[in-house]
Amino acid sequence: MCIRDSPDTARLCINTRFRDEETRAIINTGIERIVRAEALAAGAPEPLIRQIRQVDATVNDDAAVAALRDVIAAELGEENLAGETFGFSEDFAVLGQSAGARSVFWLFGGFSPAQLNPAQGEPASNHSPDFYADPELSLEPAYRVGACALYSQLRVDS
Repeated sequence: MCIRDSPDTARLCINTRFRDEETRAIINTGIERIVRAEALAAGAPEPLIRQIRQVDATVNDDAAVAALRDVIAAELGEENLAGETFGFSEDFAVLGQSAGARSVFWLFGGFSPAQLNPAQGEPASNHSPDFYADPELSLEPAYRVGACALYSQLRVDS
């Protein structure tokens, strides 16, 4: 969402993330409400608000999630998997949608014990400038899981 500017106005561009379309609507409505209220409070004209880019929510294919969950659990151990799946917005969604293909986007850890220390707080999320996945802990397991996931989807006709 971006608020268009002219020489005597302000410009505000915002990139938002959401888990589903309902949350997107709540976020966009809230942003518009705040911007309009600020303009009114400042005695400014009605702001021009337009959306310049939109990425749909990433919705994983449930059957593919179930199948890959078993593959990943076999490789990493069930104890290393999250208990539930959730939605979010990433441009990854465009890949499966444009190809008409099932898709699964998964998050992969790679944090050191120090990063997971409750006294340190939560590790930074992947869009934070402070995000850091320890390569020693993340690359080899990520390659293994990726290879197993891809191999599990190969079809060999006899």
